Amino acid sequence: MYSQSFTSYNIDEDSLAYLQHIRNTRGRESPGVYVPNSTSLPLIGIVVGLLILGITFFTTVPSFDDPLQNTLLQAAGILLGGWMLLAGIRVYRLSSSPHYLGHFLYVDAAYWWEVSGTSIEVTSLDRLEEATVTHHLKSDGYSHSTVRIELGDPDTDRSRTKPVKIPSEEKATELVTFLNCLLHLREQLAMQSSPPPSPGAMSVTVRSIMATRENSHLFAITEAQLTSEPVIPTPRLVEDRGSSGWLAYALIVVVPLLLIYPLRQFNIAERDDYLAEHIRLQGMRTSDLRLYLIDGRNTKHRAAFQAALDQRYDQVIQRVKAVSEKLELRESTIALLHALKQRPQPIVTLRVVGRSVAGTTLPENFPQQLRGRIEAALLAGIGADLVAFIELPADADPELPALIDIHYEITPAAKAGEFTIAWTASVRDSGDSQPSTWKTQVDSPAWALQSSLESLAQQTVRQMLGPS
Repeated sequence: MYSQSFTSYNIDEDSLAYLQHIRNTRGRESPGVYVPNSTSLPLIGIVVGLLILGITFFTTVPSFDDPLQNTLLQAAGILLGGWMLLAGIRVYRLSSSPHYLGHFLYVDAAYWWEVSGTSIEVTSLDRLEEATVTHHLKSDGYSHSTVRIELGDPDTDRSRTKPVKIPSEEKATELVTFLNCLLHLREQLAMQSSPPPSPGAMSVTVRSIMATRENSHLFAITEAQLTSEPVIPTPRLVEDRGSSGWLAYALIVVVPLLLIYPLRQFNIAERDDYLAEHIRLQGMRTSDLRLYLIDGRNTKHRAAFQAALDQRYDQVIQRVKAVSEKLELRESTIALLHALKQRPQPIVTLRVVGRSVAGTTLPENFPQQLRGRIEAALLAGIGADLVAFIELPADADPELPALIDIHYEITPAAKAGEFTIAWTASVRDSGDSQPSTWKTQVDSPAWALQSSLESLAQQTVRQMLGPS
């Protein structure tokens, strides 16, 4: 065996007990070299996990963003943050378990044991060839040491180098001294053709050699280490004794998936309230009310905001109803205003089409000028935030009616030098509803045609809304 990985759940009982004893005594009763390794990874995992969870929800609740987008971000945050948090908690919980071995490096005459929590990596020292140490310094003093051991590869003629970072100069020196003394002892035994002692006896002998070397006081060799002769087990894989840790990590994956639906409902409700608060802070603007109502996911404040929007249209409707004079286009205009309450956008198609005989001096784009005048008058009478006018597309079917459709035709009048204007205005609340129509006819001298048409445009608006 060159190097093999185990866990405390699948290593043989003798090796587990051997490592547990080293952990409990911190190597003081074992004739090897014990190098403790501290780790703050569990604490880092808990802190970072909490930070990820906090940042995830701080940046997504509340939010104007799409609830599904926020839900997926939250699920990802729960997956990553929850995994790190649970991993840290699990390590702390396992620290009281006999299967949790701590964090240390232990070297005896047979093996190099690297222990981290429940993970164990064992490297055989049968083919140890050399051990060296390099001490690293920084500006303010000692930094760390790197111990390198050369191991013969049983499958090739080459050696493998195993570097290990050691945080203590004294421990690094002790470790390299132990390994070099072990090499020296093996060479002496080989020269004497002596049968090799047990690994435990070899470890005790190496510690004895270290005790007689110069600066032996640095190695802190105890009497127990010089007199005990432990049995160093040969690590073996056994049937996994099982750990429920997989269940915890499975839950970390499953829980975010199960939370997607409730998180989405939560985000929809939070976004609903956030939008409503923003709309109230902005003064309940009509455009904001309609923006809220256009999204079917917004339900909590729908009734109140729809009532606020209806009230603004109702004010115009009541004003039109209060006009005492007869208005030919009143009923369809009121129906159109009622219809605009429920529409996603208050868009009304407005078309002006004119035909005239030769001899008139009207500009070619005069129908568009009339349309602009009518649009401006209607916006002033209804409210620019309650209605928006558009033209029908140029390629629209000529038979397709606009909601406000105005046609005029100019023909020669019976009296010389005058023209007859036939004016038809219709208003409907939808494309398939019956319109209200106002028709009139006037004669106008050629020089007054433009003003006569502008007057008819004003009268059309009056027929819809009453006097301004």
